[in-house]
Amino acid sequence: MHDQLIKTTACTLILLLFTCGLCMALEIKSRYATIIYNEEKDLHRFNEEFYLGKYSYLLRKDDIAGVSDEVRFKTDLIVERVKSILDMFPENLEFRIEICSSEREIQKVYKLIYRKTTNYSAFYAPEINTVFFSVNDMELATVAHEFAHMVMTSYFNVSPPVKIHELLSRYAARHITD
Repeated sequence: MHDQLIKTTACTLILLLFTCGLCMALEIKSRYATIIYNEEKDLHRFNEEFYLGKYSYLLRKDDIAGVSDEVRFKTDLIVERVKSILDMFPENLEFRIEICSSEREIQKVYKLIYRKTTNYSAFYAPEINTVFFSVNDMELATVAHEFAHMVMTSYFNVSPPVKIHELLSRYAARHITD
């Protein structure tokens, strides 16, 4: 328990230093997520890359006032779909999304948090309840996969083993367009 508290505190400090160190962070809030980004161009790129596939018809232009509204809508829609796919409906679901400007930035954050190198373009850090996405690689399956990790972490009192997490996250990614 003590080690977990130390790790969570360290991760939070790293996240704050990373976010604040780049420039003044901006944020928008959806029903489930606080979405953090550093520049408007990153939010626009994130939105362009975050293609909903067959769910695009749900984007009614009269309900969307701008890019922020569209990102909110897309985020909440995919969270709802992932919850349905997994048949897991955690109460009071809240998490953060950090939009990074490149895969290199994702890899730097991952190394700061876990002290390991990676080639990920997105990942979920349960210690700080944050999903990190690169604006350059925003496939719907990737979003569903990372959101599935977050939903499972919020749903279970004791998180399932890593292999089960990965299996169910892949399942959500595979079935997001059903």
